[in-house]
Amino acid sequence: MKNKAFTLVEILIVVWLFWLLSGIILQTYTTISRISYRIQQEKEIAKEALVLTQVLENLAQTTTIDYSEYKYSKLQTSEGMVSELHLKDEKNQGITINTTGTCFQASELREQKQLELLPVENEETLKTIRNSNCKLILKKNKEEITLLDSKKFNISQAQFKIIPFISNQDLQKIYEIENQDSNIKELPPAGKPGFWLFITLTSKHYTPSQRSNNVVLPLQTFVSLQWTTPSIYSPVKNEKPTD
Repeated sequence: MKNKAFTLVEILIVVWLFWLLSGIILQTYTTISRISYRIQQEKEIAKEALVLTQVLENLAQTTTIDYSEYKYSKLQTSEGMVSELHLKDEKNQGITINTTGTCFQASELREQKQLELLPVENEETLKTIRNSNCKLILKKNKEEITLLDSKKFNISQAQFKIIPFISNQDLQKIYEIENQDSNIKELPPAGKPGFWLFITLTSKHYTPSQRSNNVVLPLQTFVSLQWTTPSIYSPVKNEKPTD
């Protein structure tokens, strides 16, 4: 009895099926790898953000805003927004929190395209973001503690909003009342200070067009400080607010 051999067509069909299955398996593996990478990035960023929030909350128990470090007129102009946070503890020791190094601006993650804000695609800007060498540090006396660094992810320049804050218009009304009535001498009463921290964290190889690399966390944290500060709205002596 003669043995029947495989024909060329049958061999080609087997090869094609093998190639098709290999492609499906490879695509599935690549997709799973990307999802795993993204999840890992999200976990790392969320973990660091949580640790930072806990550090600030612990710090809030024994500190208050050091208003003497801020020029009143500049706070009015910036509506309380500053790039350096100045605190002081129970022993009246100064504490500073700010970002150092090469930091990108959070606004650089977006660009204007046909009247819409879209993720930035400019290669030069992306290169700047990826190559940023930024740190969020805390300074107390001569000690420097790194709260966040750019080893695992990119960090934008931190911004702080000093709370409480009174607008130029409201403060001007207070001065007008004081000038009209000599019995009114006090500015608004003591209040509970606090601050907002605004900072953005992205995956190390941030690329908007690639979902696995497009991990962005705009971190906005409000911290309520435990002390009350008398005359928190008082400007520097002889410094009258201007419109």
